[in-house]
Amino acid sequence: MDQFFLSRRCVLCSSLTNEELVCKSCQANPQLSHLKVFRKKKEVDKQLLHMKEVCAHCTGCVVFPHWGDLHDSGFDCESLDCDVYYEKLKLKERQLYLQSSMQ
Repeated sequence: MDQFFLSRRCVLCSSLTNEELVCKSCQANPQLSHLKVFRKKKEVDKQLLHMKEVCAHCTGCVVFPHWGDLHDSGFDCESLDCDVYYEKLKLKERQLYLQSSMQ
């Protein structure tokens, strides 16, 4: 549902932009902008990892935190009423959005 109501907003300051991921004001300082995007992506990655750990715990899958990246295979959610599942989807979308703004 969120995808139908998304507007173009700067990933850093949330101001409205035309077609770009980062507004003109934030583009004026590329080093600071890149650092802010990197920090935001790191936070989203951390949240996503936590959601995946919750899924792994719920499904009984053994998780080793030092693996770094947890893949969804092996502990797919079977409940369509799972809030964690939908939060994980939102975080994945946000992660891809931030990743594309880093290029």
